[in-house]
Amino acid sequence: MAAGISNRRSAGSDGAILTSVAMQNAFTNTVNNIDIGSITQAIHGFFAEVLQSLNSIFTRNASGVSRTEAILQSNVTTDPQGSIIATQVANYTPHHSSGGLTFEGDSIARQLGVGANNNGVDGRRLSQAGTPEFSRGDTVVTSFGTNDAGFLIGSSDARIEAWANQYGDYVASIQANGGNPMVLDIRHATGAYTGNMAVWGQAGYVGRHNATVDRMNEALEREMESRGIPFIETNGRVEISGDNLHPSAQGAQQIRNLIEQAEQQLSANPVFASAGPNPSGPVGG
Repeated sequence: MAAGISNRRSAGSDGAILTSVAMQNAFTNTVNNIDIGSITQAIHGFFAEVLQSLNSIFTRNASGVSRTEAILQSNVTTDPQGSIIATQVANYTPHHSSGGLTFEGDSIARQLGVGANNNGVDGRRLSQAGTPEFSRGDTVVTSFGTNDAGFLIGSSDARIEAWANQYGDYVASIQANGGNPMVLDIRHATGAYTGNMAVWGQAGYVGRHNATVDRMNEALEREMESRGIPFIETNGRVEISGDNLHPSAQGAQQIRNLIEQAEQQLSANPVFASAGPNPSGPVGG
């Protein structure tokens, strides 16, 4: 029973009157105990935090970077435990100390490879990868999966694991021939791809595509972890272009920056360990 509300009853209407008076007194006491100043201060603080968050998102510096983006970039740069590299890596030699930089893969690899040894081909799937071309000692950055995802929607876990294993064999061949592979994750579509592909107009297709990308990335991370190969997480960290699928020019530069930051981590500690059960990392192939 609520405090301050009487349950007394007397003959006639006296019981109702007593109950009504007791309820009024309880309400008056409750109102008198409310600290209006504290409530006002809390509301003011809430809206101040909202305004500050909006300001962080929309206010940009001279380089066009918002405060939120700057904080994200700072966290990516300084976190030593796998904020960029999702896998444990063994005995990795960055290209700037031993060789050049090569990009292998699809149109995203081609986009990233401007100014480097560029072997990216538009529309290429993993099964079309062929033999990678690089010089011994190169860092070889691979980008596959965006064109494979549509063929893997609705696939069993076994089929996706088999795809990831095929990718693992591909990058192991790079290691076996003196290259230092880095594998990029696959990025979500931010909407229906605006290229000439009708399938993207189907209801729910973007969601199915992105769910498949998540499954592929999870399988890739496990595969590269087992081989000691750097798996670079870019999803959600880079700007996507107006076609909703490929990185923008700024997004491509952001990926190049992430690759460089990953190499800096590996330079500082060639036997690099992400957060995981084996701090020394597995031996690479």
